[in-house]
Amino acid sequence: MLPSWAKLCRIDPSRPLAEQVTNARVLIPTTGHVGADAINTAKDLRLIAQPAAGYANIDTEAAKARGVPVTIAPGYNDSATAEVALMLMLMLMRRVDAGRVAFQSQSIGNDHVIGHELHGKTLGIIGFGRVGKRLARAAQG
Repeated sequence: MLPSWAKLCRIDPSRPLAEQVTNARVLIPTTGHVGADAINTAKDLRLIAQPAAGYANIDTEAAKARGVPVTIAPGYNDSATAEVALMLMLMLMRRVDAGRVAFQSQSIGNDHVIGHELHGKTLGIIGFGRVGKRLARAAQG
């Protein structure tokens, strides 16, 4: 439950963020960039709570200059990132896009669409942090 002073507002992505955050105390950016203009426009800003693993979409220097803490959620999307990486590998090996094109043109059955198995292949993972470890576990089955 929100405190009595709090009001939850969704941001309109078609309008500049700075125009919409003038009364914000907390920003929870789920998409888009939180730049210095938005940080400086929100006169009562007390916190930027990033519900993701990194700071890439937040001007942390502008937040620091205003004394606004920025929090992140390490590990928030580790599994999803590893799963998408594995999915892309499978799609490339199995030539999913070529299969889609063949299906749409009704030329199913061509051997070139089948692609290759990942079974028995060696997977090289560059970087063995949280995501890399989850990818390794997922690839092992």
